[in-house]
Amino acid sequence: AEVDLMLSEESVSFLAPDPRTRYMEVTLQPDSPAAGKTVAELALPRTAVLVSIRRGRELVLPRGDTLVQAGDHLTVLTEDVAAAGVRALLEKSTTN
Repeated sequence: AEVDLMLSEESVSFLAPDPRTRYMEVTLQPDSPAAGKTVAELALPRTAVLVSIRRGRELVLPRGDTLVQAGDHLTVLTEDVAAAGVRALLEKSTTN
């Protein structure tokens, strides 16, 4: 069935990204410091929100107890000033 969605002008402006924020997509590698942790254990800054996890063909809406796994594709909404720190929390460690 087809569904029509009516958006008010206020709704549309809310959906438009704020110039101080960005969406980031990160694919967790097996050696990512985030792999195997729950969302709560990630300790993302308060200026970042894990929006979704794409796991294979499944879309997961994350909660604090959701486990993130290697191979997951994470979508994060974050303020620009926190983007580098968020990426460092999620991507593989560069230290040996």
